[in-house]
Amino acid sequence: AAPTDAGPVGDGVHPVSINYWGFPLLTDNNNGKFMSSFIPQFNDLMCSGFQVSPYYNTLVRNWYYAELKYWSLMLDPSSEVWGVNVYERVFGCGAGVSPTGYFANSIDEVGTTQTFSASIMAGVLSTPA
Repeated sequence: AAPTDAGPVGDGVHPVSINYWGFPLLTDNNNGKFMSSFIPQFNDLMCSGFQVSPYYNTLVRNWYYAELKYWSLMLDPSSEVWGVNVYERVFGCGAGVSPTGYFANSIDEVGTTQTFSASIMAGVLSTPA
């Protein structure tokens, strides 16, 4: 099948359209909770149709911008990791080790220990602009 600009047909209930600071995204629930950014990366790595779809390339790019916005709100200009300033340079909510143990982070979470992921950052950077 040829690449399409159309979004997923879904089952009438899922996926759910959701918006973060003007960036249209998709999620798997109706409670306003964002999916972790590593979820669409599974599709990108495993489905060639996802990789060539203008719709999904835009969606992944939107996740990137939404993540940058989220992390710019979570951090401040003096935020550092190992002495290196990371403000407006990091993103990538995902599942893994955090200071409080294993956790699956997602944008707009409050009251959790947020941990960005270099692996997720790398996965998004390969998406066409």
